[in-house]
Amino acid sequence: SEYEYNEQFGRCYKFHLNPLNWTDAYAVCSAEQSYLAVINTQEEANYLVALTESKPKDRVPGNFMRGAVHLGFHNRANEGWQAVRGTALDDTGYTCWGTNQPDGGDLEQCGSMFYNGLLNDISCDTRSFFICEHEVDTLSSSLDDRFGETVV
Repeated sequence: SEYEYNEQFGRCYKFHLNPLNWTDAYAVCSAEQSYLAVINTQEEANYLVALTESKPKDRVPGNFMRGAVHLGFHNRANEGWQAVRGTALDDTGYTCWGTNQPDGGDLEQCGSMFYNGLLNDISCDTRSFFICEHEVDTLSSSLDDRFGETVV
């Protein structure tokens, strides 16, 4: 219900104002039948920046990382940066890292986005806002397959 549909990308997005660590954020997205957002184009990055700017982030109290939002990529297996959807980050279509990023080595193996849309590595234990993404086409396609007809 709190997801915002973007027709251009055929996806819904939800900006979570409850800061969590990366693993807990991943679990929340999964529970919502979504995944931590993965940026595929500069246009999608621009949209996520606008979504981030539109939220009342400054009114959220507490001790957490401000200026970055957890996204759906990581290097937890030390095999290179991977999107949560199972592809290499280099294959997602968007790899615009912030200046001198990634810079954390073994201490920063989870992915985030600065509020300006540039990618950042972050400690998986760092609490931050996060964005979940849900592919609308995936749902309708699976229903089409299941019921043998187009769901409108």
